[in-house]
Amino acid sequence: MSTRVIDNLAMRHLESFISIYELKSISNAASRCNISQSAMTKHLQKLENYLGLTLFYRHTRELKPSPAATNLYSYAVDLFSSAIKFQERAENIYKINNQEVRIGIDSLVPQWLCSKLTRGAYSKIPDLSLFLTSGSCETLNEMTAKNEIDFFISSISGREQTINCDSLISSPLTNIPLVCVRSAEQDVEKHCNWAIPSTLKWHLQKIITQFPDPTTHAIQEIDNIQCCIDLALGQLAFTIAPKDYVEPYLETGELVKLPVNDVFYQLSIFRSQSTPLSTTSHKLVEMLPSLVKS
Repeated sequence: MSTRVIDNLAMRHLESFISIYELKSISNAASRCNISQSAMTKHLQKLENYLGLTLFYRHTRELKPSPAATNLYSYAVDLFSSAIKFQERAENIYKINNQEVRIGIDSLVPQWLCSKLTRGAYSKIPDLSLFLTSGSCETLNEMTAKNEIDFFISSISGREQTINCDSLISSPLTNIPLVCVRSAEQDVEKHCNWAIPSTLKWHLQKIITQFPDPTTHAIQEIDNIQCCIDLALGQLAFTIAPKDYVEPYLETGELVKLPVNDVFYQLSIFRSQSTPLSTTSHKLVEMLPSLVKS
């Protein structure tokens, strides 16, 4: 066999051979590979011509593998699998070299902060390709573990039981002031229901101890800040939210602050212990705190 076989052997021919071998059918193999039946037949014919071997015999409605096909099948699977891994590794290297960064953003991070970080990142790294994904801390942690995002911005205060902190490297970013509010028409003495994002449950536990009878407080977790605010506006619950979200309602007098001490939501940058950041991602992590302060 000459080296021309290697020169002419395409991965699509190997994929076709593997599919025909496993399914014993040209039509089924064509469906699996998402090509026409005639194209699948041509792939098989070209492969047999390249190798100088008969790979399949027709046996009623099925194709029966030849001894040569049986002998070559495991090698074809290994080679095709290695080619896929080669392509995936090349794609990862391409992403690293082409300034792609994927960031997870906690749903409680204010919009102004997202905009500020995005503008600052693009001004510092002009060729940056930035992808933002919103979600809960738990979801973003899972995405980081699966290498679906490079790092995420959130807070794990009070969630140490659900987040494996040992698998993460954290660095402080900024503190977001939180405000406890109620409707201006609501009687603070009669209502003790709270509607809050689950992310803030730990912060609320500290707050309700400042009320006369903390045991009477019913807490409803709703992972939508605006929904929680709407319930407060409708006199159905108290809520706690980042100051930026409730400030417009405080200015109009629709909402008023509850008489409790100020609380802050500490945001940090979290990344995987086991997966190193790309050069661009590492550069961005280093500059984010200064971008917040600027």
